[in-house]
Amino acid sequence: FLLAATARGAEEGFIIGATTHFMHQRGQGLENLRVFREAGLISPRDDSPWSAWESEPGVYRLTNAMLAEFLERAPELGLVPLQILGYGNRLYDGGGYPKSPAAIEAFTRYGEHVVIAYRGRCRLYQIWNEWDNETGMAAFRGKGDDRDAASYVRLLAAVAPRLKAIDPS
Repeated sequence: FLLAATARGAEEGFIIGATTHFMHQRGQGLENLRVFREAGLISPRDDSPWSAWESEPGVYRLTNAMLAEFLERAPELGLVPLQILGYGNRLYDGGGYPKSPAAIEAFTRYGEHVVIAYRGRCRLYQIWNEWDNETGMAAFRGKGDDRDAASYVRLLAAVAPRLKAIDPS
């Protein structure tokens, strides 16, 4: 039943997925993706952290081999990856939430780079994950004033239109 419902849902634009945690070097890469697909799931969701892409200002290179393989191989299996763009980068705003204009611009450029790198193979992006829960940023636990909704809205307002301009899908 699940497989039939999933296939119908995909035809109608409904996507069923799950989180994979390849970014955390968990799982068995391609074998996990095959099982994911056989289970009728369509969209593997994983972190694609800013710090994994930009370790020098303005230089973008994915440093996580398992995540890179996942992003390359998933579309070959008919999967539609969802990348979570998020989390602090030690190069900007002390590694915390991107709130200054310079950090917001740097975060936006990182997002643009990821979308350019995977255009045609990835079309689903989530900007941050659990902004209000310090996810991916243990050093900022308990600092509620850093995770205010207005700051998140400013980040979304800067990032979303520029990513959409690169890849309208």
